[in-house]
Amino acid sequence: MWWLLYKRRNYHKESIKVLLWVEQYKELFYNGKEKEALARILRAAKTIQKKQTPLFNLYNYLHSRRDKIRYEYFRSKGYYLGSGAVESCQPVCDTRSLKKAGMKWSIPGANAIAFLRTQYLSDNWENFSWVA
Repeated sequence: MWWLLYKRRNYHKESIKVLLWVEQYKELFYNGKEKEALARILRAAKTIQKKQTPLFNLYNYLHSRRDKIRYEYFRSKGYYLGSGAVESCQPVCDTRSLKKAGMKWSIPGANAIAFLRTQYLSDNWENFSWVA
């Protein structure tokens, strides 16, 4: 998400200024101050003389996803932040086994196989039950 903030800010020539700007908002979001961060972004978009479409786009993007960026709450519940764990699983949990010659899968069938593969690889069978 922080790369998106950087990209949407649209000041590539002033990269240090942009990184400081992004870092400021990153801290607000991480510390549970989403409303304050969104208000600041909207205020900045409205106060600058020339039209700041990237800032309005950034505000709209973040505002529409505000339930997904409650990092302080997610950390308090012990959830992992970021996509690293999912991305590192990709080579292990890939779909090569679903793409062998002559195989055709429905979406529910492929999802079931992917689920079983992740259960097997993580050896996480405590909450698993066979449903007939």
